[in-house]
Amino acid sequence: MKNDLQKLFAPPACETAAADYIENYLKNKAETTRDAMGSVTVHIGGSGKKLLLSAHIDEPALMITHIDENGFLRFAAAGQLNPIELINSKVVFSDKICGAVFCNAEKNVSEIKISDLFIDINAHSRDEAEKLVSEGDMAVIGGRSLSRLCCSILLELIDEIKASNYDLYFAFTVQKEVGFRGIMPVINSVMPDIFIALDTVKADDIPCGKSEIKLKGGAVIAVKDGRSVLSPSLVSDFRETAFKNSVSVQYASFNEQQTEAPTAQCAAGGSKAAAICVPVRYLNTANETISEKDIYAAKTLIKHFITEA
Repeated sequence: MKNDLQKLFAPPACETAAADYIENYLKNKAETTRDAMGSVTVHIGGSGKKLLLSAHIDEPALMITHIDENGFLRFAAAGQLNPIELINSKVVFSDKICGAVFCNAEKNVSEIKISDLFIDINAHSRDEAEKLVSEGDMAVIGGRSLSRLCCSILLELIDEIKASNYDLYFAFTVQKEVGFRGIMPVINSVMPDIFIALDTVKADDIPCGKSEIKLKGGAVIAVKDGRSVLSPSLVSDFRETAFKNSVSVQYASFNEQQTEAPTAQCAAGGSKAAAICVPVRYLNTANETISEKDIYAAKTLIKHFITEA
């Protein structure tokens, strides 16, 4: 995993540093383009069906909406964030200004909303706070995000795959966290026959956990996500690939988790679409935890799928 990539500041619509990193990494290795929204697409080439793999480069963030007279910051969520998990979290702005999230409401935990939270940046007045941040500024959680973990997997695949029967494309997309906005122009440009979304997914193998997804359980093959049933033939292909190559996998049918795959199913000419995910404990918090075993399983599964076609 490329740790430098995980440390970059890249909330939705502010992904330039991460996109620059990816382009610089691939310089002299592959043909890259960056579209008007900021997504980076890599074309490896080939004579077969067009296969597009994607991973998003943005991360969930907090956008400042109001600064009160005492210097405390109110915010809106840019991405899927649990208000309960945000409490006491460290947040970091683009210029390294730090703060922490607290709750100002005496409520049952289950009733806490984003509107009940505020950020303290150790300012003691609105004027003092405005010297550090402005309304519209964004902060990310903890200063390190595993949201770009799957981008690292794609970069390693680009390095390792030397031959394929597919016409291969790799996309590093923007603004996934605010409505899957970046993937649409890429799909319309590439017009893939097959689309594979890589993403992280919440591992809930903790006390009182509600799902069967486990850390160290292997790559997650999504049967459906929160927006669509994914292509059964591709799910079967990945199942067979995993069995044939002894790759550890687990299966999931998400009620809430959403990936970029359904966008490809109904965009442009339509594509067969699948989603392969890496489990992360405490997803979208400052305490995200991963297993190298699961990362390796996801990369290996996709590599076999591409090279054995």
